[in-house]
Amino acid sequence: MERDNEQTFWHKMLAIDRRILYSIIFVFVAYIVLFPIGLPVPISAHTENFYSTVEAIPEGGIIWLDCAFQEGSWGELGPMVEATMRHSFNNNIRVVLSAMWELGGRMAAFALDNVLEDPAYEWVEYGEDVINLGFRPGGAAAVLRGATRDVYETYAGVDHDGNPLDDYTLGMEVERLHPDYVDFSVVYESGSPGGQDWLQYVTEPTGLPMGIGIIAMSIPSAAAFVDAGQYEAMIPGGTGAAEYELLLDQPGEALAAQDVLSVGMLYVTLLIILGNIAWVATKDD
Repeated sequence: MERDNEQTFWHKMLAIDRRILYSIIFVFVAYIVLFPIGLPVPISAHTENFYSTVEAIPEGGIIWLDCAFQEGSWGELGPMVEATMRHSFNNNIRVVLSAMWELGGRMAAFALDNVLEDPAYEWVEYGEDVINLGFRPGGAAAVLRGATRDVYETYAGVDHDGNPLDDYTLGMEVERLHPDYVDFSVVYESGSPGGQDWLQYVTEPTGLPMGIGIIAMSIPSAAAFVDAGQYEAMIPGGTGAAEYELLLDQPGEALAAQDVLSVGMLYVTLLIILGNIAWVATKDD
C-alpha cells in the first residue's frame, strides 16, 4: 500500500501542469523585486576598490558622472549610477551628470529622479548639490575637449532641461572638466563613445582620474585598462552594481536582480532534482 501511495505521489509530480510551475516562479520573482531579500553577495576586489575610491573624495568635493548608454542597458548600468549618487550624497560630495549618448541625458535624469524620490535625500538641492548637463551634439571628441576648456560654453550655458547654468551655484562653479574643479569622474558605458574616448580626451590630457561602470560582456576589455592604471576603478556589470548596493547597505534594483537570479536557480535546481527522482521512481511502471 505504501508503495502504491509512493508511486501515486511521483506520478502526480510528473503530471503537474507546467503553468503551475511558471506561476510559482512568477510569484517568487514579483515578491523579490518588490521586497529584495538581500542574499549574501561576495564583494569583488574591483567593486571594493571603486567604493574606496569614492570614499577618498573629500567632503564638498565634486564627482562627474557620464551616462554613455541608453534604455537597453539600464538594468546593469542604471543601478550603478544611482548607487554612485547615493554614495556621493551620503558623503556630502556634489555630483555633475552628463551624457556622451543622446539618450544618456534621459538616463541621467531618470536615475537622479529615482534617487531624489528617496526621503533620505530630500535635502539634496538641484543646482547646489547636483546638476544634469545632459547631452550636447557635436560628437564626443569635440564636446569632451571643449568641456576641458570651458564647461559653460560647451554646454551652451544651459542644463539638460534648458535652464540657465547661471541660476545654479554648481553650474557656475565647475568652470572646466579638469582636476582643478573636479575630483573624480566615472563613465557608465555600453559601447562607443565611452570610457576610451573619455580617457583619450579628458583623463590623459588633464590628469583627471576616472572610473568605469561597464556591462558584463565588456568586463575583460575594461579590466585591462584597470590593470594598466588608466582606469582607477571599475564596477563590473550588474553583479558589481549589486555588490556596491550591499556595501552601501542600500538594497536596490541590482541586488533585487541578484536575488531573483539566486532564487530562480535554486527553484530550477529543485525541479531538476525532483524530476529525476520522479523519473527513477516511475520508470518501471
